[in-house]
Amino acid sequence: MTFSDHRRVKRTRKPYRCVWCGERIDAGQSCDVVSGITEDNEMASVRYHPECYAALHTLPHDERDSWEWGDFLRGCTCQAGFECTCKTEEAQS
Repeated sequence: MTFSDHRRVKRTRKPYRCVWCGERIDAGQSCDVVSGITEDNEMASVRYHPECYAALHTLPHDERDSWEWGDFLRGCTCQAGFECTCKTEEAQS
């Protein structure tokens, strides 16, 4: 997105899909909404679980736009379809 705005929604009115992990955000749950204008000059909004939005900001800045919907596990930067290594690395520390 060429321009974006972020806001935290305390309780959603309807279910959505998290762009980070691909899991459902149920009605009544909080979420982070990023709205903006795409490269095609279209308005767009995407939603994240709060922990997924936090995980996005742990990526290096130049990698934040180079992933696809549902590429990661919920709340971490481990790739979807593989076992989470974050917990393994934390246990070893």
